Amino acid sequence: MKTRKLSIFFVTAIAAVSLAACSAGPSEDKAPADANTSAPASETTVKQACLDMTGPLNEASQGMTEAASASATNPQAAVDAYTTLADSFASISASSGNAEVADAAAAVAGDFTAARDALQKVVDGDLSAVSEVTEALTPLQASYNDLMTLCTQ
Repeated sequence: MKTRKLSIFFVTAIAAVSLAACSAGPSEDKAPADANTSAPASETTVKQACLDMTGPLNEASQGMTEAASASATNPQAAVDAYTTLADSFASISASSGNAEVADAAAAVAGDFTAARDALQKVVDGDLSAVSEVTEALTPLQASYNDLMTLCTQ
């Protein structure tokens, strides 16, 4: 019972941290420096590629909000939300018309996948994996911040 409560608490905390990271999206008001001059005519500008992410990121953020609410009674919901977020960023990467944004989104997708895999271990009862989750969140936060910095230059 104590292990189950710790697991539920931990999953809820992780979901909340991730929600905070994902609640901020690319700014529509700020144009990246040289957005129109540095990209070839055939490539989408950084600004446009970031604006194109807004819809998928809003949907992913909504899913994470729902998962954070549900994770207290269903820790697997947090893992499923990480899967959704990883898939969303992978999709953004694959469909982006800008190589910089695609690469940054791919990094976020990979880091969400690593965090999800570590979190799944905790949900499955391996409390020794708590440190893996913590370690996976650091590069996730960094890659997400890199993407947001790219989009708000």
